[in-house]
Amino acid sequence: MGGRRTCLPGVLLTLAAVALHPAGVTAKQSPPGEEPAGLLKVFLDCHLLLSCDTDHFRREITFVNWVRTREDAQVHVILTYTPSASGNEYRFDFIGLGGFQGQDAHLTWGSSNVNTRDEIVNAITRTMALGFVPYAQRLGLAEQLKVVFEQAGAVQRERQTRAQGSPDADPWSFWTFRINTRADINGQDKRKVRNFNGTLSADRVTEALKVELTLTGRSDRTESQLSSGTWVVSDRTSWSATGVGVRSLTGHWSLGAQFGGGSSSTANRKVGYRIAPALEWNLFPYAESTRRQLILLYQAGAAWIDWEEETIYQKTSQFVYDHRFRSDLNFRQPWGNGGASLQLASLLDDFEKWQLTLASTITIRLFRGFSFNVGGDYDIIRNQIGLRRRNLTDEEILTARRELETDSSYSLNFGFTYDFGSIFNNVVNTRFPLDVRGALF
Repeated sequence: MGGRRTCLPGVLLTLAAVALHPAGVTAKQSPPGEEPAGLLKVFLDCHLLLSCDTDHFRREITFVNWVRTREDAQVHVILTYTPSASGNEYRFDFIGLGGFQGQDAHLTWGSSNVNTRDEIVNAITRTMALGFVPYAQRLGLAEQLKVVFEQAGAVQRERQTRAQGSPDADPWSFWTFRINTRADINGQDKRKVRNFNGTLSADRVTEALKVELTLTGRSDRTESQLSSGTWVVSDRTSWSATGVGVRSLTGHWSLGAQFGGGSSSTANRKVGYRIAPALEWNLFPYAESTRRQLILLYQAGAAWIDWEEETIYQKTSQFVYDHRFRSDLNFRQPWGNGGASLQLASLLDDFEKWQLTLASTITIRLFRGFSFNVGGDYDIIRNQIGLRRRNLTDEEILTARRELETDSSYSLNFGFTYDFGSIFNNVVNTRFPLDVRGALF
């Protein structure tokens, strides 16, 4: 693992070399139930990460006071990640507040696909602790800290060798593979549900070239008994094989292509194949993609589709030529996070068949302890070329087994969160968790 670039030279540069190996930073602990005085106050922002184990962070990093609101903190930590060659690269942004205003720092750590979740959480904890050291030193806590150095394990040595070498030194040439399968079976006397799905993926990611290949399949079956005693069966099946290849041109431009095929009983697609080259431009450097993105993408493609049933345009199979323009804005800042996207797509040979999609979500910290979130999407739809020509049965409509004709679709959600009370968030108590006690009724 590695972490280097920083705006706080001091102790952090001294400890940067330690970050290349498993290391721990520990401190004397206060008696249980007593809030330590004079410790660094930290607000952690990482709720979107699966590896954001806040209980573990609070147990292991004991030389800071974890607070619930940004207004009470001296350091705001934003933890984000981006996929890398064989895992994820985690970025730690330390933002100084109050007396530490302007004292910002940045660290990174890279995981491997062979790392367990426990190894990832422990490494994130160690890297985060290293980032707190310069701030803690300014508060006079240096004498209570110690650094423990451990020899690198097999995974760390392999990562270091790969980072220093080239694809020729990697027997897998940066390729990673993943297989995932799942089966869900449940039922009652008058209802039975069966779902099967599986995914096989292969990725090769380098700075210059990214290749992603995915094969998925899904089968859903629901059997329900009506009041008349008649059983109604609803089946849905689908599969897809997709690939993406992207070549990095500059720090802002990329050239790539999307290709693959698939089938969907709901969309009346017996089988279809499509290839579409694309050009992408990012206003911000890709190195900043975990914190902010403004992407413009243009894609033009050709597809051949074999329909399950004759369509409303009296087609049983056809070639389709289309193009799409898409703009995406994503950000994660101290005052909040969110994103918005706009996509306009149409057929190249019939501009009257088009679709406009607008989606957005945002969370804003308005004032102490209060945040507001809103999200939604809206589609104007004029390109349903695969609708079945025949009239759908009531059973097909009620069970949503077939795509329905529509001119638009929408969704909207909003809410707010208000926290008040003690500013501290240090105590960990995992007794009687929700998944053990279950729902009240």
